[in-house]
Amino acid sequence: MNVIDRITKLGLAALQPNSARGPASVTLSEAERRIEHLQDDIQRLQAEQQAEQVRRQSADVLVAKLTDQAATGKLKDPTRLTEALRQQREMAPGDDLATKLQAAQAEKLALETHIHEQQRQAAKEAYLAAVARYAQACAPLRKMGQTVQELAPAAGVMLTSSNSQGLIGAQIQIGGALIDVALGKD
Repeated sequence: MNVIDRITKLGLAALQPNSARGPASVTLSEAERRIEHLQDDIQRLQAEQQAEQVRRQSADVLVAKLTDQAATGKLKDPTRLTEALRQQREMAPGDDLATKLQAAQAEKLALETHIHEQQRQAAKEAYLAAVARYAQACAPLRKMGQTVQELAPAAGVMLTSSNSQGLIGAQIQIGGALIDVALGKD
């Protein structure tokens, strides 16, 4: 199974690096669940913020209307203006919703960053493990090439680049390194 298949098929929890599996760390599935809850909280807080803004605008319009009526002498009940002004004061913009919203967004961002770092670490570990397995699989090639080189003279075969392309001048790429498996000059 290649690294991409492993990342996409096994899921995030299976790819969590060994170093992060301690009890003190947040598992990826817990982080994903928390992000879903935070997203719901963020949407709720944004809706509350919009509703509060509409209520404030409504109170402002009512105060403006009643003030205009009072200025022109058409206001019959001054207690309505007093009550509207009291409601307007009570609806003064508070920082409570904005603070809660910012805290939820910051926590969501931190969890998303945590998940991304865990995925990247898991992918890196999977890549390094694959490179190590590939290097182990290629290690016997040099030994087999030396055996062929030792047996060739007894069989009356002269190894050249035309009859032994796999043994002379062969290179294998492992990870970012180019490994020379040529048997000519060590």
